[in-house]
Amino acid sequence: MSLRGRISMWGANYASMGAGIRNSTIRNKRSNERCVQNGERSIPLSQQLEDFRTTRALMGIMLGGEAKLRAYLSKSIFLLGIGSQDLDPRWNIHLANSTEIQSLVALYGEAVTSLYDMGARKLAIVNVGLIGCAPQIFDYRYGCDQSLNDRAAAFNAALKPLMAGLASKKKGLFYSIGDFHSFTTTVFADPSAYWMMNIQDSCSFKDHPERTCSPQEEYWFWDSEFMTDQACRLTATAFYYGPPQFTAPMTFKALLEK
Repeated sequence: MSLRGRISMWGANYASMGAGIRNSTIRNKRSNERCVQNGERSIPLSQQLEDFRTTRALMGIMLGGEAKLRAYLSKSIFLLGIGSQDLDPRWNIHLANSTEIQSLVALYGEAVTSLYDMGARKLAIVNVGLIGCAPQIFDYRYGCDQSLNDRAAAFNAALKPLMAGLASKKKGLFYSIGDFHSFTTTVFADPSAYWMMNIQDSCSFKDHPERTCSPQEEYWFWDSEFMTDQACRLTATAFYYGPPQFTAPMTFKALLEK
């Protein structure tokens, strides 16, 4: 949105905090009365695709035509990491339907197909992590909601055959799934092996004015929702370089080199 008609050939980020695969209807937390659309509080995936479509048109003009644009896009990496909001009943009232996870995966597949049709050929995907385990929003005590983790696991399990099927049908489509669920499970089981000393408390001064969090690199959670820089670096390194058990069917680095 900040580009305002300009484009950057180095890349663009369409992500939005709280974005959903679905344009979900959610219950207003303050009034608990009226329902609001997910799109009122974030930029959902459907709008992100339209924003990319706009950028794509501008890139075509700059590069001098559709053929050159598609050649450029075929070498680019498209990074997708979405789904956690859709799997939380606080944000998605459709989860009462037993087929909602399948519906979300189908919408994900439609988004990937749309990207492919617009020229995307290399997709780096981060699946949904342990969304049930984090410092709680109000008292900041660590807790785990296994029902949320189970939904994440079910979504991730369905994402694998979806991408494999699309890659078999779409010529030249390559992908890598970074298994954030498996990686966080592994780190939380033995944090010191990943240079983490604290995987339960939040480090944010906003959450804990009395806490200095020194060094911050030892904490996984910055606050009740976000990771620290160090946790992000560890995750990115694992997905880019390996070990291979955290990416399939290839590392992000191998995807880049395709």
